[in-house]
Amino acid sequence: MNIVAWGAGVALDQIIHYPLDGVIDRLVDSDPAKWGKTKNGLVIEDPKKVLGSLNPEDTLILICVMTQAVEVRDSILKIGPFHSVPMARLLNRDFPFFLQWKMDIQPGAHRYKADVVEATGGLLPKCRAGSNPPEFPFYAPFDRTRQLMLWLQLRCIVEDAVPGRFAEVGVYMGETARIMHHYAPDRPLHLFDTFEGFSARGAEAEQKLTGSIVSKDDFNNTSIDLARRVIEPLSDNVLFHRGYFPDTIPPELKGESFAFVHLDADLYEPTYEGLAFFLPRLSPGGRIVVHDYNSRLGARNAVDTFMKGRPEVMVPIPDTCGSVVIAAPRKPQGD
Repeated sequence: MNIVAWGAGVALDQIIHYPLDGVIDRLVDSDPAKWGKTKNGLVIEDPKKVLGSLNPEDTLILICVMTQAVEVRDSILKIGPFHSVPMARLLNRDFPFFLQWKMDIQPGAHRYKADVVEATGGLLPKCRAGSNPPEFPFYAPFDRTRQLMLWLQLRCIVEDAVPGRFAEVGVYMGETARIMHHYAPDRPLHLFDTFEGFSARGAEAEQKLTGSIVSKDDFNNTSIDLARRVIEPLSDNVLFHRGYFPDTIPPELKGESFAFVHLDADLYEPTYEGLAFFLPRLSPGGRIVVHDYNSRLGARNAVDTFMKGRPEVMVPIPDTCGSVVIAAPRKPQGD
């Protein structure tokens, strides 16, 4: 998605105090006298020329003006059917999109803590400090919180040398699988998905178990070939299992242990079955991340039902769809 800020004046100064590079893609202003000048690292441009070169479906315009926001919005709509939002609404958290700056341990952060990164490795294990963690592909959802959460969980797994394989149920196009594989390409990564969206069986089971109606057309714009291109495997450790989970679990995996599992199947049955299969096989210190815990009733009910009375602690995460992290207890030292 292209993020364009319209307004290079006082309003922008009050809203964003950091360099704009990496947060805002283009900066435009109605005043021709400002065109060609730079502000916070970005060149101020002619809005008509910039928006005329962009696809409205892939562009969000942040209206950064103290007054005349309505006039700016009208000017935007005259150029094209762009979606726009006043920055004040973002600051008031009255809009389902919020700009998040980089963590202090990320390269390029305004308050980059080099001493912390040198001592801890930052988003990577200390032995790999100085490298950059794998990014989402460019077309992936804008969910920086989820991305950072996955990196931090994987860092703990690698740093603590938690033994076991990686797995994901609900791969879709392979964005999160890419992060998991590129972070630890030496780990076997098992990927379970129909690779053709929700199946009729899954939709029927979801309606029966939760009363929710899902479309068989959801998430059907994918395939194993597409996921493989997105993941860009660095080794032969990326293993695809196509079909309805848990029917596609290879028998030999029943005797294996797992260090990190990402459950993103959305629906009750595969989420519940994912917990039933992987949690007993989770190594001490291992983690399961369940996506959509605070977004879809199927995922939420499956987790709550399975985890009732269990000793593992669940930690909710404030990413867009409300993931939850389940960690297996470590063995006491000396055991």
